[in-house]
Amino acid sequence: MQADGRWREAEDIYRAILRRCPAQPDANHNLGIMAAQRGLPQQALPYLRAAVLAAPGIAQFRLSHIQALLDGGLTAAAGRELRQSRRLGFSGTAFDDLQGRLDGARRGLAAVDGASLFNLALDHHRAGRLGSAAAAYRRVLLRRPDDPLPLYWLGNALRDQGWLAAATACYHRALVGRPDFAEALFVLATFDDDRRGFARVLMLKADYPAVYCNLGTMAAVAAEPRRAMILWRAALAFDPALAEAHFNLGTVDDALGEDEIAIRRYRRARTILPGYAGAHVNEGLCRLRIGDYAGGWAEYEWRWHGGSPDLAPRRFAVPRWDGGPLPGRTILLHAEQGYGDALQFCRYLPMTAAASGARLVLEVPPPLKALLTGWPGAVEVIAQGEPLPSVDAHCPLLSLPGIFRTTADTIPDGPPYLAVAPALVHQWRRRLSAERPQIGVCWAGNPGNRSDHRRSLPLEQLLPLLVRGGATWHVLQRDLRDGDYRLISAVPWLVRHPLADFADTAALVSALDLVVSVDTAVAHLAGALGRPTWLLLPYVADWRWLRDGEDSPWYASMRLFRQPAPGDWRPVLDRLAAALDDIAPAPRRLRRGAGHGGQFRPFCEARPTKLSI
Repeated sequence: MQADGRWREAEDIYRAILRRCPAQPDANHNLGIMAAQRGLPQQALPYLRAAVLAAPGIAQFRLSHIQALLDGGLTAAAGRELRQSRRLGFSGTAFDDLQGRLDGARRGLAAVDGASLFNLALDHHRAGRLGSAAAAYRRVLLRRPDDPLPLYWLGNALRDQGWLAAATACYHRALVGRPDFAEALFVLATFDDDRRGFARVLMLKADYPAVYCNLGTMAAVAAEPRRAMILWRAALAFDPALAEAHFNLGTVDDALGEDEIAIRRYRRARTILPGYAGAHVNEGLCRLRIGDYAGGWAEYEWRWHGGSPDLAPRRFAVPRWDGGPLPGRTILLHAEQGYGDALQFCRYLPMTAAASGARLVLEVPPPLKALLTGWPGAVEVIAQGEPLPSVDAHCPLLSLPGIFRTTADTIPDGPPYLAVAPALVHQWRRRLSAERPQIGVCWAGNPGNRSDHRRSLPLEQLLPLLVRGGATWHVLQRDLRDGDYRLISAVPWLVRHPLADFADTAALVSALDLVVSVDTAVAHLAGALGRPTWLLLPYVADWRWLRDGEDSPWYASMRLFRQPAPGDWRPVLDRLAAALDDIAPAPRRLRRGAGHGGQFRPFCEARPTKLSI
């Protein structure tokens, strides 16, 4: 909680713990650290001292206490604590570093003039020592309380640690002494996305590139891409090395399907700023979409370094598996993103077992556990949130293709890699009419997905198709939107079943003749089961569906229907209608036919290409 920036919530919890147990060492230590990081060593010291007294054998508690004493200018007390720690047997690089800092303070660094102390604070800040920087800025302000420059930089140190209210107060104090302080006005405008604030900054400093960059971002959020691009180009005219502007222009090219141009922009951004994780990840996704898997997998690994804002790295006490042998050991493979990703990449389990010789534990979202339990081989399936067994290594599922150096020609496919108990499929087939084609349909995904507005379509747009072919349509999606219930109840040949989880959905899908779906987990489920699937895709589809073509290297039973222009579903639905008409003459055949495992497959005869559809 403290690590992911939820400071206020963490502070409230620690204080609640101390009300019940005032000597609790971890809560005291964490509250002390939080105060020190705000540049308030005097506030931090009572908590840190309490932590040392409660747990004198914990080295980190002693280090934090001595650090705060030094930050507060209490060099004599810091020296006493450091000597006592040495006598008790504490040693190591961290204690040596504090000794060096103490020696420097004794030589007079703690008593330098204001300008030198301010430069020392800036050095701390540039090195990422934000707590020490904030403490030094405050010591400068003890000598010059109304100086706008240290007030501004103290605000920056507090902002960078997530203390926005305290930072805002510093910026406002800086503006009292210097009303035309453009940099302080810019930060305040950034906090609130304040157009007027940005305009005021430009009146003071017309060549302020970051203002144009932020105004461009605001235009992009407001769905004004042309205006956004003009503003980002203006930012680059003033500062050609502004990595964020190159990145932002790349996102527009990315959204337009101009992958090669976007790659160049992302590469330019990460050349200027080598640690720009978002640029690495986006370049990787573009490379995957154009089929450059070798380059794409490597760049996509930057998602674990901040490149995917919605993806928090997990901490494990065991190393990450690198593809080497681990006979007799246990590897945890963990799902990291959506249901569809887990279904797509669990195909790598057999390869992982063969390459490692290890026992596998697969951790998946709870709705997938029943479906994936019973995977052949030495695989234990657990749900996220359940206690983890003892393991020797771990690996995220979406890192496996890179480990195995997967190319378009080496994607593990072969027969369907998911299966449902025949008895469950038989139960569904007894409920479904053998006289009508049985088609599953999914028209929308998770509304919380940032790309959902591009991939989903309203149910009413599909209604004209539901009368074609004399088929019965089965609702396969979990989340219904406003109006969907009314439409479903009004259409007798559109049936909704109570499906508890993916195991239930898989049994129904296995009994159907065809699945028609937008890009959701349902499509991955049908593909993994080897069922005929028609996938409806936006103009710029997710990387796994590549840029063109009607088939998928990931699922042999899929046929892809792509938008010819952004947001234009009409041609897609027209093609889908024609495809449904193609299969209409053959629908009444019984599922008992030999050679297809009792499955009705009219599409093989109507269109004998890939999958057969």
